[in-house]
Amino acid sequence: MDELLTARKKAESAVQDMADGDLKTKAFEVFLRHLLSHGEDTPQAAVPERRGTRKTSRAARRVAGGGGGSLPAFAPDRILSLKDEGFFKTGRGMREIRDEMQAHGWMYKLNAISGPLMKLVRQRQLRRATFSNGNKKIFKYFNP
Repeated sequence: MDELLTARKKAESAVQDMADGDLKTKAFEVFLRHLLSHGEDTPQAAVPERRGTRKTSRAARRVAGGGGGSLPAFAPDRILSLKDEGFFKTGRGMREIRDEMQAHGWMYKLNAISGPLMKLVRQRQLRRATFSNGNKKIFKYFNP
């Protein structure tokens, strides 16, 4: 039991300067597994020194998060997941779409989903129809 606590503390110290998130959790798991399987101290070469924060490119995040059962990570994928749930059986406005995305925990501003919606319309994965509400023109999105 003492060995487990020692290994956990070493793994925690190895990832303490990382930002909270999936990467930190995975790094902790890898360090802990290594310490428990080898029963020795972590070599200094295995713990890289952080010199600064580096943002991961969108393409790299997409590849890293693109596992089989992973949750959708980008707005078009998230909108398509709503489509798969049957959300677009009836025409939906952008506010309704944004509200449903927020109900799933995906926070987007209204203007941030207009581009992905147009992309999906151009790809014929969604349809768009124009309706008038007084002097206002409203677009509704629905299944093709």
